[in-house]
Amino acid sequence: MIFKWKIQRVESEYNTYEEKGEIDFSRAIDEFQNFPWEEQIELMKESKSEFENAPIIIFYNDRNQKIIISISDFEAFNISYESGSKYAYLKIFSDINKNKENICAEDVIAIFFEGKFEEIFECIEVEDTEEPQEPIKKNIVFRFKIKNTYDGIFSLFVSLMIFSVGLMGLWLIYIGDRDNIWMVGLFMASFSFVFSLPGIILFFVYLRLNHDSTFIIDKDSNTFVYRDSKKELKFTKKEIDFCKLRYVENERRPWADYSCIIIKLKNGQKLYLSFFMGETDAILHEMNIRYEKINSFIPI
Repeated sequence: MIFKWKIQRVESEYNTYEEKGEIDFSRAIDEFQNFPWEEQIELMKESKSEFENAPIIIFYNDRNQKIIISISDFEAFNISYESGSKYAYLKIFSDINKNKENICAEDVIAIFFEGKFEEIFECIEVEDTEEPQEPIKKNIVFRFKIKNTYDGIFSLFVSLMIFSVGLMGLWLIYIGDRDNIWMVGLFMASFSFVFSLPGIILFFVYLRLNHDSTFIIDKDSNTFVYRDSKKELKFTKKEIDFCKLRYVENERRPWADYSCIIIKLKNGQKLYLSFFMGETDAILHEMNIRYEKINSFIPI
């Protein structure tokens, strides 16, 4: 199997890659480690362009398989895998203790070069659409699926359990007329409601926003399509006014898994892509646009 690689730098012409030729595994690790990631991140921060390149390394082979490695901050690498209609996304943190089974980016590269990526990582199918006399276009599709809500359902369950403690606190306030038992009830109710209501509210808000939503990223034409039962929006990067990712940094909160992308178009329309649609980091990685990360107590 023949492997090749190419790179994109922040300062390169927009959306162009520099072909680097054939490469083997050991050299791929060296090139990845020696790539000026920190310098490129600083250039991104200094850039005033709305649509600058992201620093990217792509390793690919003669079987039409490739991994795309990019970075937008010092926290993590974004790695996507493409093979025909199969696609996968991984967020690999710089701190390997945050990664599943303590895997690092070099491990992912090794797995790709060994040809075992699809054995180890879960892949999804991307949609193929074919128009007459035109080549096949591959679209990355994110849509609401029940399996995407598993983390949300677990968080909802935890929030409801905490909420039940709050109800018990209210009962203690109601019956407490001696030994300051009402103060215990007040503490239980206050603590429980603060740490349960946001998760409960977020679950049903996200469900209402995206229960019938589909978001399509057309990689060939660099256009995006959002549709639900009420509307359909088709737009390009230049039509985006701003993009924000709201997330929860504190992992101790029951709703710590919740995150939401907010996109406002220049015509005033807004759309929301919650993590019920898929990993928000994966969506932003594939959109390849500048966005603002906001740590929020309630990410909406």
